[in-house]
Amino acid sequence: MKLEKALVYMTKKGEHKWIICRLVAKHNHELASLNNQKFLRSKRKKIEAQKNLIDLLDNSEVHPSKIVSVLTNQAGGVDRLNLTGQDIQNYLQTGRQKDQEKETHN
Repeated sequence: MKLEKALVYMTKKGEHKWIICRLVAKHNHELASLNNQKFLRSKRKKIEAQKNLIDLLDNSEVHPSKIVSVLTNQAGGVDRLNLTGQDIQNYLQTGRQKDQEKETHN
């Protein structure tokens, strides 16, 4: 069974012109509903104010699950939050790894 995947092949003509050579618009899955689009990687962006708040709360030894609660309340509910708990965990872990790398280089 061959699965169809949406794809676009394009070639560049000149400096500012692109030509579509092939377009397959079929999908082998349902598209994300409006309610679930916030979970797509392209939609989950941490804004600078959120990063600052996450860092502040983490430095104050607030547990990550409580950080999620604060951000959820600030956004006006879980359906309006543009991050997941895992996004916050990943952000904190990346920051800690960078801190450890700085310490080992000094």
